[in-house]
Amino acid sequence: MLPTRHIWSNLGLELAFHVWEPLHPAADTVVLLHGYLDHGRSFDPIAQALRQHYRVIAPDHRGHGDSGHIGPGGYYHFPDYLLDLSRLFDHLGIASAHLAGHSMGASIACYFAGAYPERIKSLVLLDGIGPSHVPSERSPALIRRW
Repeated sequence: MLPTRHIWSNLGLELAFHVWEPLHPAADTVVLLHGYLDHGRSFDPIAQALRQHYRVIAPDHRGHGDSGHIGPGGYYHFPDYLLDLSRLFDHLGIASAHLAGHSMGASIACYFAGAYPERIKSLVLLDGIGPSHVPSERSPALIRRW
C-alpha cells in the first residue's frame, strides 16, 4: 500500500509528509525522520512493515523531497526543523509518538526528544551525528527556548 501525501505550511514554507495508515485503527504513531539529501518516502519498506502495528508518519524536511525550498542565500537551521516537527505533531493532533531518525534525522530526533521529552514514547537514532556543543544540563531548555 502506498502512503498518502499531505501538504501543510509552517514558517511560510509548504511542507510535505507521508502517512501509512495502520491495519489497526487504535495503533500508536511512529514518526520517521530522514537524513540529509533524502526524503520521507525512503522509509517505504520499513513503513510497510511498521504499519502492521503502527500509524507511520514520514515528513519531508524543509528543502528535501516534496517540501518547499528556501531561496538562494537562505539557510536551513536545526531549530526550524524542530519547530516544523513540533507543529506537525500539533497539526496532526499527536500528543506523543515513537520517534526514529536516520543521520540528520537522528540529530533532529535527538534534539526534539531533549527539548520535548513529553512528546516522545520511544527514541531510535540511526547514524546520528551527536549533540551540540552546549553543556548537557542547559541544552534542552536552550533548544526549547530557541
